[in-house]
Amino acid sequence: MSWIFPLLLFVVFIAVVLCLLAESMWSNAIRFINVVFAALLATNFWEPTARLLESAMKGGSYWWDIVALWVLFALFVTILQTVTGAISRVNVRFLAIANKAGGIVFACLTAVVFVCFANFTLHTAPLAEKAFQGGFPSQSSMSPDRQWVRFASLVSGGSLAHFGKVNQFNGADFNSAYAKRRATLQEQVESNKGFGGDGTPAR
Repeated sequence: MSWIFPLLLFVVFIAVVLCLLAESMWSNAIRFINVVFAALLATNFWEPTARLLESAMKGGSYWWDIVALWVLFALFVTILQTVTGAISRVNVRFLAIANKAGGIVFACLTAVVFVCFANFTLHTAPLAEKAFQGGFPSQSSMSPDRQWVRFASLVSGGSLAHFGKVNQFNGADFNSAYAKRRATLQEQVESNKGFGGDGTPAR
């Protein structure tokens, strides 16, 4: 039954492509760039945001990571789309066939980035250590989540570093750290302690 999770990711991919299929190449190219930057910014800033939420509202430690990731992603996408929409009010014109083909290509690229990011965020969700009938997390080095971890680790330093620290996102430790958090949560739930047990592993 491990095929269920890859099928779910494929459905998400198709859904995103279908949503963008009618857009022009110019619109989808800008949207692709915005989605990449929004996902990178969310990846780099979610941990301090989750810690801030956790300290402000006691409890819910296992929920704040994925909440912070998706709220930040939605916020950054909205800001970037608003700004780029205001700057580029007129689409650049291309030949009709190039416009259609390019629109499809950038729709697919945007869907790939979204699937990679969405798969990545599930590591931080309050799930079992192995979820979706064992289909998550994937052990393949080519899985979407691992591709995103590598990409984010590569580019998260410099101008994308937060609070003056370079390359704050540590992709090397991410999978093991959050697998440990999910395993701890699974033990708590199975021992009827729910989501509020003590000893939550550090991020």
